[in-house]
Amino acid sequence: MDKQKENKKITTIPELAKMINRSFQSNQEYMDKRFYEFGGKLDEFGGKLGKAEKVLKEEIKGVGKKLDDFIGDYNSEKLPMRVEYIENVLNLPKR
Repeated sequence: MDKQKENKKITTIPELAKMINRSFQSNQEYMDKRFYEFGGKLDEFGGKLGKAEKVLKEEIKGVGKKLDDFIGDYNSEKLPMRVEYIENVLNLPKR
């Protein structure tokens, strides 16, 4: 039993403080590394999201133009026929 007591090293308060400080420092370095990696991934995702947004805006513009063209064509082609039909139904004189 006396040999065990002799083999144990007595840790002083300053040594204990240094050990705790090293532990906190290594944990801080680990967390800094993880946040740096996460920030890089977040930047990469933001870039991809920006590209997707640009593509979607272009697609929406294209759909809007197609819709405008369709409505314009439909109105110019069908309007005289529709007016004539309404005039006939209401028994109005033709202009």
